[in-house]
Amino acid sequence: MAGNPEPQAAPPPQQQAPPPQTPVSSQADLDKARDKYDLLQARMTAILGHSIWRAQAASGLGIRSDAKTARALMETYMRNASDAMNGGNAGVAQNYMEKAERQIEVLEKILN
Repeated sequence: MAGNPEPQAAPPPQQQAPPPQTPVSSQADLDKARDKYDLLQARMTAILGHSIWRAQAASGLGIRSDAKTARALMETYMRNASDAMNGGNAGVAQNYMEKAERQIEVLEKILN
């Protein structure tokens, strides 16, 4: 049977890598992260409540692009920090809060 090749065996199935484990932080680390989050949230609320946002909109003027960018980043980083804390990962939350704090400082300088 020179013309018929022998059927080849199927390769063994590849094992899938286990999903990455999200580190679960200690309650103390989560409490510390939540405390910092609360402080940043208060600063963010003050920024979002600042009269410049309403005044600029009412007068038909746009907001400076650097302020718009900083505001969007601040809100995104704070949301991500909250999600990380809810997922039990204080380290990731701290990282996002550090990024958010830099944007908060930019906005505080612009608004004050």
